[in-house]
Amino acid sequence: SAVVSDFIVFEITADVINNAAGFGFSGVDERGCFHWDLLSNINIWNIETATSFKMYVGNWNIQTTAWLKRVCYDRAPWYPTALTFLLSAVWHGLYPGYYFTFITGIFMTLAARMIRYNFRHFFTSSKPLKMSYDVATWLVTQLSVCYTVAPFVLLAVEPTVKLYRYMPSCYKYKIKDIYQALVGML
Repeated sequence: SAVVSDFIVFEITADVINNAAGFGFSGVDERGCFHWDLLSNINIWNIETATSFKMYVGNWNIQTTAWLKRVCYDRAPWYPTALTFLLSAVWHGLYPGYYFTFITGIFMTLAARMIRYNFRHFFTSSKPLKMSYDVATWLVTQLSVCYTVAPFVLLAVEPTVKLYRYMPSCYKYKIKDIYQALVGML
């Protein structure tokens, strides 16, 4: 979407500025190649191919995620995931959309973690099974991110509630279309 594109352009611009100032230089490897990824803040490929909510979040705003991990997650005496998401919400500001997004993010992260822990091992015995698991988790991740991040952009309660009322029927028809397309291919 256009909004996501704006965020990506902002993140890439920040990387370019850091690299132009020399802050992003991380050294030279054994082949003599220069690396400029010390302060990278986004990994677009990993975002677009993320098969879990955690993988998506971990590759977006990378430096802030690392800071939140050091400052909150690693030090939290209990519920580190929830406390980290709540700190991130407070850090962003007072718009209700931020709280919708980050509180939903808590549940998405915990659910994805639980599903991966309980079901992934059933799909690791063969390449086709692993590939089907990866495709399914990629699709669910992309839909989950859309669902979770929409309030962040909308900011207010009323448009968020209106969207969430409409969204289940939208997903129901999309999932039905995807299922019919997959069955039609078999």
